[in-house]
Order: sequence, then structure tokens, then C-alpha cells
Amino acid sequence: MPSTFQRPPHRHDLRRYPSSSTSSFSFCAFHRYLLFLSLCGMILTTWIRMTGYLLVAMEDDLSNNEIPIMISTKTISSTFLGEEGQGISKTFVKTDEDIKTMEEPHIGTMTTTMTTKNVTSEEMTTKKKEEDDKMVDSLLSLAELFPTQLTLSEGTESPMSSRRPKLSELASSMMIDETWLVQPKDFIYEYHKKRWDSAPIVLEDYKLIFFTIPKVACTIFKQLFRRMNHYEDWKSQDPMTMLPHDPETNGLTYLWDYNLSEANRMMTSPDYTRAIFIRDPKIRFLSAFLDKGLGNFGGFIGHKCCPDTNMCIEGAQRSDGFMNLIQNCSDSHWNPQSQRMESKFWPYVNFVGHLETISKDGPALLKKIGAWEDFAYGWGRDGTGTIFSSSSQEEQNHATKSSEKIWQWLSPSLEREIETYYQEDYDHPLFKFEIQNLTKYSWIKPYDKIYSWTTWDSAPVVVERYKLIFFTIPRIGAHTWKQAFRRMEGLQDWNSTSQGLPHDPEKNGLKYLYHYEVDIAEQMIQDPTWTKAIFIRHPLDRFLDIFWHMSRHPSDLFRQCCHAARVAGLCRTINFHNRKNNDDNNHTFHDLPNMTISDRSITDDLFHFLDFTAHCPSSHQWSSQSSRMEDRYWQYVNFISRIDESSFAFNDARRLLENIGAWEEIGATGWGPSGTDPIFFFDPSSTHNHNDDDGDDYTDTSPIVIGEDEKQTTMMIRDSLNEALTDEQQGLLNQRVYDLYRSDYDMEIFHFGK
Repeated sequence: MPSTFQRPPHRHDLRRYPSSSTSSFSFCAFHRYLLFLSLCGMILTTWIRMTGYLLVAMEDDLSNNEIPIMISTKTISSTFLGEEGQGISKTFVKTDEDIKTMEEPHIGTMTTTMTTKNVTSEEMTTKKKEEDDKMVDSLLSLAELFPTQLTLSEGTESPMSSRRPKLSELASSMMIDETWLVQPKDFIYEYHKKRWDSAPIVLEDYKLIFFTIPKVACTIFKQLFRRMNHYEDWKSQDPMTMLPHDPETNGLTYLWDYNLSEANRMMTSPDYTRAIFIRDPKIRFLSAFLDKGLGNFGGFIGHKCCPDTNMCIEGAQRSDGFMNLIQNCSDSHWNPQSQRMESKFWPYVNFVGHLETISKDGPALLKKIGAWEDFAYGWGRDGTGTIFSSSSQEEQNHATKSSEKIWQWLSPSLEREIETYYQEDYDHPLFKFEIQNLTKYSWIKPYDKIYSWTTWDSAPVVVERYKLIFFTIPRIGAHTWKQAFRRMEGLQDWNSTSQGLPHDPEKNGLKYLYHYEVDIAEQMIQDPTWTKAIFIRHPLDRFLDIFWHMSRHPSDLFRQCCHAARVAGLCRTINFHNRKNNDDNNHTFHDLPNMTISDRSITDDLFHFLDFTAHCPSSHQWSSQSSRMEDRYWQYVNFISRIDESSFAFNDARRLLENIGAWEEIGATGWGPSGTDPIFFFDPSSTHNHNDDDGDDYTDTSPIVIGEDEKQTTMMIRDSLNEALTDEQQGLLNQRVYDLYRSDYDMEIFHFGK
């Protein structure tokens, strides 16, 4: 049987006095009769006042019409008009047991009318949330005062706030079955406008119920769900409207938008996928600390944990202080993930993904619900990326890259505290977390540059067959070397230059150092029988080649830096002409505009470009070569060659391949337009298709060395500089480049002369 509200005990015990005949009537009897009528009047008056809570809450929602309100000891029914004349009819009835004892349901009925003030639609819109709260609170108060079971006779629903539970849902929640899984006060169902991640998101067309968790890719998932709902601004991360997070503005459907019966059906149906993504507790803690403790100038912490004094902000800017704070300040950004919902719901979750393996688990979820083909592509700033790829993840504005900062903020003692605080997560049977000792001593740290995937050229390529570890650097033969490594691995399309090949680690089929366990990676790096190779380049030559590349691909420059450099106003002067799209494709570097110190555009002005790089130092395209790896690894590099020296074309490349036993099979032939040339063979007249580090294809008509187009490009730029710049400007250029790459000039093993 449905549960009902319990009747409160009567405060007054009214005695029934026996009736007296006229003959025995006396003054005392008359006094008792008046007292009885007075008590009845007090009870009736109290009753009417209590029902007034309902009338007051309704008043501003009513249109300018007369509304009959019928109040009786047996039935309370009312009809009120909402916006634009739409109405809802509601009836409050006593329990079934009371109804059975009722001889005449409408005995003692009182009828009253009330005329309301005229309220415009605009006024109602601005007051909607406050009025809806009053309405619901009044209904609940009335239900407690009168032991009723609420039933609803629906006409057309009043257009109330889209994010408030509708009266039909309130009615449904009052008519609950105690055996149902979802109950009205459950965390995942009860509406609260400040709980953005309490109720799960529902996509009926895909039969998906998704439980978001803050700091676990919730931004990209909400963008995805808005895209699946066909919102044109699905990529928006607007701080004014709080897209895509705020349920009031994101247009997504949540479990609380359904009546209780339907919510229970979806939460228990085997046809629905109920999914959640989780994250390693230690990395999630660090992400919350970097974003909420250090970020936002302490505003979030102050508002959440010490709004009256703001005394907790300073302490929360240390990782150990943040740990102390969160134990007494609850928030979904750092609460254990096992507290995401009541324990009774976890057995109904039938898809659990991990953020650490989102590149695999994310596509698995979308394929399961039939959404992969329609929504997997079109991501990234330029709309060419794939969802859940590393580049798409890195572009999330709130990304803290917490996994790369473990060694800066975690200590062994703090790591033990985190394990204790999140013990529930580690013990949860669905999560399958393994406690890893992240601060234990190891020579290679799990998040060192050479062991992490921060860019396509962060970790070195590993070719086990030849016992080779090769550290690629952009604009230093990386394109051809990766083709050679793909050929070593026996890939049939080893020389392909399309769809991100040969650079993208997700597609190129190569192994990187991070594919190996830390202890094995340490052994390979330290083993003298392994060749650890790198090719370097004179800083000035490399910078000139980068300038040339960016002049041909200014969109790359904008994508990598303009979001950071705009504060300096530099990006606003970019002339986004693209040389590869010019009608005349037969230009050479002698066709470049004069390289003067004018402020025409970044790509046409060498010195302006130098200024620009100072505001975007993080791009791997022009970061210093000395920063290619952490200092302690350089001592194990046992093969270093200079690309700008004449011996590079044959001697050094051949010597490396001969050292590892790959020259005859890989380097001696199979290269060049005819497929019969050796690797790095000079051909001054050839034209070939080239692929830059972002996967864009273009045709290069300049004289090249096959695999060494960077060197020939530098020669042409130097010729152009000699013609375009004065001696004074050339001196200034040399000094500016020296200042930019001072660490490279100071690196003893490089032997760069100023």
C-alpha cells in the first residue's frame, strides 16, 4: 500500500454533553452551550488560517479571475489559473480509511472566493523561482497539517520554472511506494538549484543515465550531451551562463525532471545504460587542490568553507593545508566518489569507466549506446579532433594537468593521508582502484616529461628490435625519423603523410617509453647496450625554420598561442594569409616580403614573431632543445648529431643506422620519389608532399634533401636575410635568438657557438 502521512494527535478532548430538554434548561446549561460553540469556532478558525498558507503562496500566480476555494472537513479542492489562462486542478483527500467512515463527504462545506491582482508575464518570470518555492513549501506544509493523500487531476500544466519539480511530480512523490528504489528525498532525485551534479543526466533517445562527478571530465561529457541534444553552442564554456554546468542554463534533462514512477522505471530497467566515470583518488585530490585551493584566488574556498572570515584561504593554498580543510568542509569536487549517490543505487550502475583509460572507455560507452559515429568527431578548437583524444582533453579550460605535478605537491606523509581519507573509494567493489605509491623513490618519475604524453614529442620512441631509444625534436628531422621507425616496425603505410601520420602517437603504431613499466624503462635508459640518440640543430637555424613553417601555417600559431598571448595584444595584428593556399604555388623564400622591423604581421615580420614567442614559451615547436628532457637523463644519451652540419646528410644518419644494424634494411634504399634513394638523399629539383606536426598536408616546391628539408629551408632563409636585413638588424637578430635560447648555447654537449 502507498505510504500516507500520519495523523497528528488531537490536542483537545471535546466532551460530548448530553442534550437537555427545554424544561430543564438553565443558565449553567446555556453557558456550557456557548462554551462548546466557542471551541468549535476556534477549531474552524485555526483550520481556515492553516489553509491560508496555500492561498498566500498561490496569490501572485493567479490571473485576474475569481477563484473558488472550497474548504471542508472532508475535502479541500482548488483550481487556479497560471500564465496565459492555463489551469491546474488539485484535490486534497483524506486517507482511504477516513473516506470509508465518511457518511456525507461534503457536510459542513464552506465556500469562499478571492480576487487576485493582475500580474504580467514579465513580473512572473522574475519572481518565478521564489514563488515556486513558496508553492511547494505550502503544499508540503498543508499535507502535514491535514493527513491527506495527495492526488492530482491534471489539465494543462502551468509553465513553471523548467528546473523546479512540477506539481505533478510533487504529487507523484507524495504517492510513493516504499518498495520503490528511488524515493523523493534521495540525493540523486531531490531538486536543489546549487547541486549541479546531484541528479544524473538523462538522454532518453539513447537510453542513457549518466552520473557526472566534478574533476572527472564532467566538462567534456556535458558538452557531449549538449551536442547530442543538438545545441549549436554545445562547445560553450561561458562564465556568465555557467555553461555547460548549470542545469538552469545548459538545457539538459535530469532525473528530477521525471515523476517518481518514471524515474524508478529508468533506474531499474535493463534497457538503460547507467554510466559513471571515476578517477584515481590521489590525482583527483590534486586536481581539486590546484583548481579550487590554488585557483580562483581562493574565492571558491572562501565562499564554501569560511564565508564569514575567509581565514581558511591561506592554509588551503598548501597541499597539506587543503587536506586538513576538506576533512571538515564537504564539497562534491573533493568528496569521495563513493559518496556520489546512496549505496542502494550502485548495484544498478552497469557501466564504470576510468578517466585514466578514457581513450578506451569513452568510445566504448558511445558505441554501446549507438552515438559514436555521430558525435566522435568535430572536437578540438579547429573541429578536426576526436573526442577523448589527448588534444581534446588538453583544451579543456579548467584542466589542471594535475598528474604532471605530483612531485611538486605530494609528499609520502600526505600521500598516506589521502589514502586514508579516500579509503571508501579504494574499497568500493565497482571502482577496482589499486593503491599505488606515487612518491616512492624511483629514478624515472611516473610523470617526468620523457615518461608522459604531454605532446607528440615528449616521450622518446622505443624500437625494441634495434635496442634504440630516439628523442625526436620538432623541426629537426622528426618527420623522416618517424617514417623510418614505422618502417622498422613493419608497417605497410610507413611513408604515409596523411591523417596525422607519422606524428600522432594514437595513429602511428610506434612504441614510446611510457608504454613500459617504470622499472623496465629505467633499465633501458641506463643500459649501455641500448642506443639513446638525439639530433640537435643550431638555435638560429632552427628558429628561422620555425618562422618559415609558421608563416605557411598561421592557423597553427593561433591555435597554439593566441589564447595565451592575447593579453599582450599581439594576436590582434596577425594577418591570417596562408601561403599554401595562394594561387601562385611556385614561390621560394626569395619571394618573402622584406623582413624589416615593421609591425605588419607576425608571420611576415621576424622580429614581431620573436616578440610573440616570448609570450608563448610553452609551445614544443620552439622550446629550447636543452629542455627536451630532464637534466639527469642527458648523461645517458650516447649518440648526438647536428642536423646543420654537412656530414649529416649521409655520415651521421648512416652511422646511427649502421650502429643499430638497420642501414641495409631501412636506410640504404626505398626513399625519395622513385623509391630507390637512400634516406636523407639530396634532390635539388624534387617536389614532395609534406605533413606538419598537426597533420596538415601541403606541397613543398623548394629544393630539398629527402628527410632534410629543414636544413635546405634554413639555407634559403639565410640567403633572404642577407638581402633583406642590414648588418645592424642581423646583429640584433643574433642577440635576440641568443637571449631566447641561452640554455642551448650554455649546454656543453651541444657545442653551439654564438
